Amino acid sequence: MLRPPLGIAWGCACAVLVGVGPAAWAQDAEPPAATVTAVIPAVSQFDFESDASLASWVAADAQATLGITHERENVAGGNGALEFLYEARPGVFQQLSTGTLQAESASALVLRVKASSPTSISLGVAERGGARYQGLLWIGAGQWADLRVPLADLILAQDSSDDDGHLSAAEVTGFFLADLSNLPGEVGQALGRKTGEQRLWIDDLALLDDPRVGSRGRLGPLGEERLLALDDFEASTVWGLPVREAGLRLVPGAPQAPGQRGLEISYTLGLGRWVGYVMAPPGHLDLSTAQQLRLWVKTDLNARLVVALEERDGTKYDAAVKAPADGKWHPLTLPFDVFAVPDPAADENGVLDAGQVHRVIILVDTFDADVRPGGIGSVTIDDVGLVGPVGAVPEAGQ
Repeated sequence: MLRPPLGIAWGCACAVLVGVGPAAWAQDAEPPAATVTAVIPAVSQFDFESDASLASWVAADAQATLGITHERENVAGGNGALEFLYEARPGVFQQLSTGTLQAESASALVLRVKASSPTSISLGVAERGGARYQGLLWIGAGQWADLRVPLADLILAQDSSDDDGHLSAAEVTGFFLADLSNLPGEVGQALGRKTGEQRLWIDDLALLDDPRVGSRGRLGPLGEERLLALDDFEASTVWGLPVREAGLRLVPGAPQAPGQRGLEISYTLGLGRWVGYVMAPPGHLDLSTAQQLRLWVKTDLNARLVVALEERDGTKYDAAVKAPADGKWHPLTLPFDVFAVPDPAADENGVLDAGQVHRVIILVDTFDADVRPGGIGSVTIDDVGLVGPVGAVPEAGQ
């Protein structure tokens, strides 16, 4: 087991996961709703078939434009979609939102999203009292992402507060979606810069009561222990953010693990030392009894990985490891006692609190990693989860 150097400059997307966009969030602009396959009726829905759908939508950037497009290639279903056109430039936060969503009962947010260039996105819903719950994802260019998001998987933005501490569908009043490029400081540098005209499309947005929309996280037996799976990468979308222009791609996963998909993280020399992926645990899982982090890793190159568990107050505990560079899948187990914090005084108790973990960060140290011809390398991961003893891990929702 390798120890990471103390004082790593994480320069990653971490701050965004806890809530970007100051007051860019407009109270009168919020939740969307997306269509699925028509068996379960939508509680509230935007199909963008007419200009009337635009009435409640707002762009944070006054120079951005919102409209309904009928271009066949930019419509996911029906005859219309919402088109968000903006100029990417430093220091300008790009967000669109609507504030007309209400539902007595709903379990999932569904929508279709497409972007003209690879984009890191924050999306979520707002409650009547102002609390904001969000998810983070990355989408490639030019292809519709069909999103089905359990409301329970959305996490409370750290710059937001909620008296009862959980998302209630009956309290939802709005929806927001933001492009996370060009944010200020280290966060913006890690998530990437864009220039020039950008287009983003949304279609078939709805809140649904649909038990078929399953969570990314799950509980499952594992011998004398229980696995709290944070992400098995079986969704059709990458729920997480790339760090330093890492390439993210869903590929065949570990045959020994459940499911079929894993996540390939590719890195390029010269884009910064730490390149990788930021994920967030599904919001409904209680991680308080977890004792280890486990994942599957495959690489055919020498590559030093650094894994960080971040507590809700921003304190990061790090552990470093190398997987055999033989192109085969290997399970990695990281007990919590191998994770260290660069500055123990930065944490109120100097101890990694499993119940406070709300983000997992997986990075490649490109200063200690081999590449193929052309300066590119990759590491593939699967079934990232935390492990605790059977009987001590509460069921979801308890």
